[in-house]
Amino acid sequence: MWQNNPLYKNKKLANGPYTIGSSGCAIASMLGLFNLYCNTRLTVGAFNKILLSHDGFVGSMCKWDILSELIRGVRFLWSIGYTNGPAELRYLRYPCIVRVDYDPSTKEEDAHYVLVLAKQDDDDLLISDPIDGKIRSFNSRFGFPTGGLERAIYQIIAYE
Repeated sequence: MWQNNPLYKNKKLANGPYTIGSSGCAIASMLGLFNLYCNTRLTVGAFNKILLSHDGFVGSMCKWDILSELIRGVRFLWSIGYTNGPAELRYLRYPCIVRVDYDPSTKEEDAHYVLVLAKQDDDDLLISDPIDGKIRSFNSRFGFPTGGLERAIYQIIAYE
């Protein structure tokens, strides 16, 4: 689940103006869950076509609950956003998708979605980052966030 694969990074994301390479982190993270639950190895380009054929987008944004329609036995639980306070990590489920600040050194939030595979310890998570498809610790990718993981996570998207 690598959004910058040369085979499809320049393909349109959904029907919008963005490409999979520039804005495909959410769909790539969803694909990671799809591949885990279905034991498949689809590409982001193929998954984009599946979502298009199943009305899986609102504009260029993924419908988080579409996985419940595509995968028997998987239920969308919630999408909780945090704008005015720390994330409540008790809502994390593994695996799940989280929105983080891609570049914490800037003042603005640079929204980026990653797939969380597991909790490593109280202060770290094992993630799959769709920018490059690598599996690594959250802290090695984004640095140890000031205020802990609660301050680094802006949204939790959970399934069961």
